[in-house]
Amino acid sequence: MSLLRFIMLALILYFGVIALKIEYSVLQIGILDIFDDLPFIFLALLTTSVFFIDTKKFSENRRWYQLVSSIIGIFSVGIILKGKIERYATNTSPVVMLMHHIPGNYPVYTLELKKNGRFKLYNTEMFGQSIYYGDYARNGDSLLLVRYSYEDENKLPRIGFVRGDTVKWNDSITLAIERKSDRIY
Repeated sequence: MSLLRFIMLALILYFGVIALKIEYSVLQIGILDIFDDLPFIFLALLTTSVFFIDTKKFSENRRWYQLVSSIIGIFSVGIILKGKIERYATNTSPVVMLMHHIPGNYPVYTLELKKNGRFKLYNTEMFGQSIYYGDYARNGDSLLLVRYSYEDENKLPRIGFVRGDTVKWNDSITLAIERKSDRIY
């Protein structure tokens, strides 16, 4: 393996790990969120160039280990694209129930339960938003938010009970259910 191909493999691993962390973590919306896709773009470009180099070397020698860089890059790009497709499917799915914070209460959460069994939880902060994705289950008047694990998951709601036009969560957070007639857009 030449030095150039070794450096490109190291860059593929580096940008792959960074892009995976960005894709499967909390989506931060703020001033600098436009740079979040740069590691994925670099990964895709590096993978494409390494693929052409590896196939040329493979056609000369027929040694399978020469395709390792390409396989790692393609595998990383595939996992990240799967996450992007899941996030897109959640964003475009119709909203079944929309809940928002009661004015004057903290934290400021907005929760969208989607038709595809997924949810989007917005945590509005002073200089931006954090968006959490996951699955939910509804059984009668109880809601359970499942399959989301983030670094600050202990402060996020997990179990909620619908009481009239509000939802009371296990950690004393109360969200109001928005009716379609309340929407101004």
